[in-house]
Amino acid sequence: TTSSAAATTESGANVAWAAGKKGAGATVAVVDSGVDVSHPFFAGKTVWEGCFASPTVIYSSPCPGGQPMGVNDAPLAGSAAPCPPSRVDCAHGTHVAGIAVGGSGSNAVSGIAPSASLVAINVFSYSGTKISSNDGDLIDALQWLYNKRASFPGLSSVNLSLGDGSNHTGSCDSDPLKPSI
Repeated sequence: TTSSAAATTESGANVAWAAGKKGAGATVAVVDSGVDVSHPFFAGKTVWEGCFASPTVIYSSPCPGGQPMGVNDAPLAGSAAPCPPSRVDCAHGTHVAGIAVGGSGSNAVSGIAPSASLVAINVFSYSGTKISSNDGDLIDALQWLYNKRASFPGLSSVNLSLGDGSNHTGSCDSDPLKPSI
């Protein structure tokens, strides 16, 4: 296991921090399996939340009311909550958000940009032991960010730390997300 200090050095964050650059004024959007924004690591950081996880015959949506938001909807507090917290795979978005913006930079464990704000977006539905997202939900989440971009203070990056369980063998150039990205 790599220590937080080693990870900070490896990423170069320690050099940026020494120069006073900790992400102040920037906002990072994390499009993933939801974020537990009540975690102390995110205190005062979350500026907006959204949920674009569609239900299917098999999968349940963790979005409020069981339905995803629309691309022009207002943000909704609590909507980016991960699927049931007892599920380990639902914690991925919280973990990624922590790496990006968690903490304050004043302790031994901190994200890369601890002074940045967070936009948390859930795009994963769940069923039994599986979670799933689809291209349409990812595209809607990106479109929502684009449509609302003037409202996000300092939106500087969008993190899509997602796997592809379908074993695509084609080129990234044929990915349906490419135009949205």
